[in-house]
Amino acid sequence: MKYQIKNSKTSLELVLENGIFLRYASPPGRHPVLCEKDTELFSLRSTAQILSSDRFDIIGVHTDQDETEELLTVEAYCFDARLRLRLCFLNNLVDTIYIIFQMADDNAPDMRDNYYFHSPFLASLTQYAPQGGKIYYPANPAAKKDGTSAMQLHPLIHLPLVVTDEDDGAGFAVSFPTLSSLEVAVQNRNVDLWKISSQEELQNHSSLLRLTDCLSDIAEFQFCGLERGWREAFARVRHNFCRELDMREYERPELKWFSDTFLHHFTFLYSKEAYDYENGRPDIGRLLKDGEEFGGYDTLTLWHQYPRLGVDSRSQWDFFRDFPGSIPGIADAVRTAHEHNAKVLLPYKPWDIGTSQSMDSVLKEITSLLKETDADGFFLDTMDQAPGKFRRAADAAKPEAVFCSELHPADKDSLSLLTASWDQFWNMPCMPEADLLRFILPSHTAPQISRWQNGSDKDTLINRAVFSGTGLVIWQDVFGSWLPYSAAQKEKIRRYKTLWTRHKSFFTDADAVPFYPVKKNNLYCNRFMDQLNKACIYTFYNDSDTDLSGILAIHRDFQAHICECLWGAPHIRLEGRELTGTVPAGEVIMIKVSGNTP
Repeated sequence: MKYQIKNSKTSLELVLENGIFLRYASPPGRHPVLCEKDTELFSLRSTAQILSSDRFDIIGVHTDQDETEELLTVEAYCFDARLRLRLCFLNNLVDTIYIIFQMADDNAPDMRDNYYFHSPFLASLTQYAPQGGKIYYPANPAAKKDGTSAMQLHPLIHLPLVVTDEDDGAGFAVSFPTLSSLEVAVQNRNVDLWKISSQEELQNHSSLLRLTDCLSDIAEFQFCGLERGWREAFARVRHNFCRELDMREYERPELKWFSDTFLHHFTFLYSKEAYDYENGRPDIGRLLKDGEEFGGYDTLTLWHQYPRLGVDSRSQWDFFRDFPGSIPGIADAVRTAHEHNAKVLLPYKPWDIGTSQSMDSVLKEITSLLKETDADGFFLDTMDQAPGKFRRAADAAKPEAVFCSELHPADKDSLSLLTASWDQFWNMPCMPEADLLRFILPSHTAPQISRWQNGSDKDTLINRAVFSGTGLVIWQDVFGSWLPYSAAQKEKIRRYKTLWTRHKSFFTDADAVPFYPVKKNNLYCNRFMDQLNKACIYTFYNDSDTDLSGILAIHRDFQAHICECLWGAPHIRLEGRELTGTVPAGEVIMIKVSGNTP
C-alpha cells in the first residue's frame, strides 16, 4: 500500500509493505529530489531486542479531509512485544505536514521494558542536500572551526533541521515541537531531537520512551517545504515563537525609549570613575563627561551596595538611604544624568535574604524609590524572571520605568514582561558568535557585556557587537579590578555608536537573519533588513588567519544597485547579485545594500 501526502511545498510518500517506510520528494515544478529507496520511518531498541517497523502489523488505515486539512492515520500492533502504534499524518494543504507518533505498552506495568526511539528516515534527510547545499542542525546551525555551535541558544527557542539547495532556495525544514519548557520533568517528546548538533548525532539519535497502557505522543516531526531556504525557515521560527508571546509591553510607547539606547555604563559608585574622593561624594557629571570618549552613555546603572552588602545587618534598601546624600543624593545623581540626556537604573538584588522582607515591602520600596528619585527603572541583578507585580508597582509610580534583567528571561511570561536584558557571556574567544534571542526578538534590547575581557580581548567584544548589530555595556571597574578600554577602543565604540544610531531601523527591524549563507569556509554573515526603505545591512566576519576574497555571498531579497561600506575597509562590491571582494583576516566588515537607483 502506498499513500502520497502532498501540498504546494511538500510531498511525502508513505509505503506500508514489509514495514513502514517514507520517502521525501520535491513538489512539482522543483528539481526532483528522491531517495533511491524508501527509508524506514522508525525502529525501537530495548535491552533485549531491536524492533524494526516490519514487526508491526498494520491494523487499519483511515483518511479524512475538510477544506483546510487532510488526515491519514495508520494503526499498527506489534504482537510479540504487545506494543500499540498510531501514526498521524496531518497535512495543512499549504506548506506543512505533521507526523505524529503515538505508542502504548499493553504489558503489565511490572513487565514493561524501556524502549529507545530512532528514525532512520530522519537520520537520512541530509542526503537530500544537493552538492553545494546547506545543512543547518537544530542546536548548531553554524559551526565554529572546532565544530561547536556559533549560535548562543535560548531554552525557549528550538530551531529546526534545515536542508537547502546551493542558492538557499528550495529545501525543507523539520521542526521538533515540545509542549512544555519543563522538558523531561513532565514529558520527553522531542527533547533529544531539537538538541541535535551534528551529522553524527543525527545519524545516531535515540530517545528514551516512557510508555504506559494509554496512547501518548512520543515524537512529532513538522515537515515544511521551503522556497527561500534558511531565511524562510528562520522567519517561520520567529513568527511561531512571537505569536505565542504577549507583546503588549514591547508596544507601550512610554517604554520604547530603552530600544533607542545603545551605550550602557555599569557604574560601580566607589570607583574613581564615579566618585570624587577629595570631596567625598559621587561625581556623575564627570563620569558622563568622560563617557563622551565612547560617544556618550545612554544609561547608567548605579551600583552602590555590593560587595559591601552582607557584612552587617543592613538590607539593600538601607544602602539606598546610606547613599551619599541619602535618597536626595540619588535624586541629585539622576537629575544630573537627565541633564546630560542619560537615564538611570537602580539595582535590585533578589538574593538579599538576610533581612525579613515580604513581597509587599519590596513593592513599596520600588514604588517609593521611583517616585522620590525619578530613576528610570531597575536592573535586576542575577535574575532571569520577574513577578508581574513589579511592573504594576512601577506603573503606579512611573509608567516609563524599565526593568532590565542581568540574564535573558527564561520563560515566556518573563520575556513578555521584561523588555530588556544583558547579553552576557564569559567564553573566550567569543567570535564567531551570535545570540539567538537577539535575532528572534529584536525589540528585546540586549546590550553585550563580558566583564572580565581585558586588553585586546575588548576588541573581540566590540567585533561581536558590530557583527550582531547590538549595543554595549561599558564596565571598566569590576568591583575593584580596573579593566579599562584603550583610547583606540573608545574611538572605535564612538564611531560604532554613530553608525548604529544612524541605522537603528535596520538593527531593530523584525527581519534579521543570523548566519546568512556564504560562499567561503570560515566566513560568517548576519543580515539586517529595513523593510520600509528597501535596504539591508550585511555584517561579515572572517574567522581565519588569511584574507578571504572572491564571491562572498549572494544578495537575494530585492533588486539592488548600491553597495556602501559602513564599517571596515571598503573591500566589497555588488556585481549583479554577487557580493564580491575581500574580508581581512580576523575582521568584521559591515556593508549596506539598497535598491535605490544610483
